[in-house]
Amino acid sequence: MASRKEKEIIFKEELIIDAAAKIFQENGFETATMDKIAKEADYTKPTLYKYFKNKKEIIIGVYLKGWHDSLDKIYEAMEYADNGLNKLAAAADAYFDFFLKNGVYFDLISYMHSHNIKFEPKDYNRKTRYENRKKQLKEDFSAVFRLGIEDGTLCNEFSEEMATEYFLNNLYIAMFRVHSDENKNEEFLEISKKMILRTFKKL
Repeated sequence: MASRKEKEIIFKEELIIDAAAKIFQENGFETATMDKIAKEADYTKPTLYKYFKNKKEIIIGVYLKGWHDSLDKIYEAMEYADNGLNKLAAAADAYFDFFLKNGVYFDLISYMHSHNIKFEPKDYNRKTRYENRKKQLKEDFSAVFRLGIEDGTLCNEFSEEMATEYFLNNLYIAMFRVHSDENKNEEFLEISKKMILRTFKKL
């Protein structure tokens, strides 16, 4: 269990991350400054540097918040689905809904990749939690595919690992198209979901 001091640090880091997300959304990642983030968080700049040594660390923090929050929504949606196919449909709906409402987090995924931003040694705890949860995500989706095969809603033509990777990658691709093309919209996402699910649905 985290100590009182550790809880206070986490609380203040989350306030800074929330403030940064707002600044990134309003100003973009390149033009956002530590001064603007500090002002939005209602902290002094020296206080900001006590928790994050530079903007890169804050970017990683915002990225991870969006990633973890999106997973929380996906797991919550899947919990109430009654079979493998419906769990995949619920996961897709939750993924699209989250990033449609929180576009700054999705934009940050692309920004992280295009700028080759990696975790630093100082981010060991964040990196460990991220890697552990990423591993768990793959295991849980493999379980969904096994469930679907057992309940007769999903085909067994693909390995669980390949099916999981294909499913998650195509959710990202569909969302990327919507973010990068003003002609793409929610209808495009719904069609994309149907096409993805058709790949796995047992005929």
